[in-house]
Amino acid sequence: MRALFVIFFLTASIGIFAQDCSDLFISEYVEGSGHNKAIEIYNPTAYPISLENYRLIRWDNGSVPPIPPTDVMDVFPTKVTVFPASITVAPFDVVVIGINVQTDPDPNNNTWPDLLARIDTFFTTDCSPSVVPPQPRTVCFNGDDAVELQKNTGSGWVSVDIFGCIGEQPLNSSGSFNPTAGWTALSPFFAMPETYNSTIQGPYFKQYWTQDHTMIRKPTVLKGITTNPISGQLGPPVVPSGFNPSVEWDSIPKNTFDSLGVHTCHCSFLFSNEEEAISQIKYVLYPNPASDWVMLSSTLPMQRVDLITLTGAVVWEYVASPSTQIQIPLTGLATGIYMVQTIFDNGLKKTRKLVIK
Repeated sequence: MRALFVIFFLTASIGIFAQDCSDLFISEYVEGSGHNKAIEIYNPTAYPISLENYRLIRWDNGSVPPIPPTDVMDVFPTKVTVFPASITVAPFDVVVIGINVQTDPDPNNNTWPDLLARIDTFFTTDCSPSVVPPQPRTVCFNGDDAVELQKNTGSGWVSVDIFGCIGEQPLNSSGSFNPTAGWTALSPFFAMPETYNSTIQGPYFKQYWTQDHTMIRKPTVLKGITTNPISGQLGPPVVPSGFNPSVEWDSIPKNTFDSLGVHTCHCSFLFSNEEEAISQIKYVLYPNPASDWVMLSSTLPMQRVDLITLTGAVVWEYVASPSTQIQIPLTGLATGIYMVQTIFDNGLKKTRKLVIK
């Protein structure tokens, strides 16, 4: 019975990992008071991912992408931040991107020290659109701005994750954009419901989920939103926004930074369970540490093996007939820590750390 359970679990896991837990996604959107802003990006995979081919875009106030082949970088460069190759997100870890503004006349509007302590990379020190020279304003968002994480596939930029709805700006209780509003958990999500009763439910701004709040991705979310949600329309009939923040996000009070820097996701639990299942299979990497060569041995045939640096570069690969024994040559490689990623004949994936001495 246990053997049947392991086979069933492996089959189910393969189906899950083929679709989810396969690429970076936005795990936290901090929209606090003043210049307390940050974005957290999570790596749900079992191998390190370099941010070299990723970029972050702020689609502010309902702005939309230019018509191809014109790229947003060509017309709105301050909306975009292309990540440097030096940033690598470790497996089941995060990178926190934010701003460090300390020039506001009101000290309370500057980025707070307890938020600064949790930010890994700073994009700007001035969010003013008139500052010279211009600085990236990617993380200078308000609760009515959509944020998109994109990846360069070699043939162009594609969406990896979208927070909000690109091209849509939430309306306030008077049906206007001033003062700034935010998406809510009340249909139609981008505007005040026709049946809203402020006498009973209180001021409409208290319903905002994405303005003056910290948004945390639910642990059950295993991948990003790759297709922009459909924009809402006031009608009649009213067409709700395709972005209901309560589906994938938890909204907590503004200026709450306790969870920033770590994310809980079921991807790590699934991989942990996969580890338990694969423990029934012989899979060893020896010797480790190694210098000239290292041997992989498994009772489950291996279809592909990649030797990867901590920056995400593949320095050796095996793609051939499935084999239960593969020798990896190490001559000429720099000393240090590497990741050996193995894809088995049935699609299951395994990663081990290797030390080259």
